[in-house]
Amino acid sequence: MNTPIISDDLLVVRTVNGVKLVKPLHSEVTENSYTIGQIKNLPISFYFLNLEGATVFINQEGARICGFTDADQSIGKTLQANRKVLKNSFIIAVS
Repeated sequence: MNTPIISDDLLVVRTVNGVKLVKPLHSEVTENSYTIGQIKNLPISFYFLNLEGATVFINQEGARICGFTDADQSIGKTLQANRKVLKNSFIIAVS
């Protein structure tokens, strides 16, 4: 599977079934849209998983909560492979 490109300028936009990522110039942008760059710096666990459940992106807080010493350490691994319990996380599956 190809690794999706996740850019800091992409917007997280609310949809009926959850959220989706759109380019900033997309017509569906609303005032309640936040960029990946804005969200990843919040003190919350924030990560993207592929359809197999492997980590594509995780912010530093997410890595810390999941028991990784560094965010890059978790890339390609499932979060369930780590024994830490995941709570209050914002999960987005990307294909």
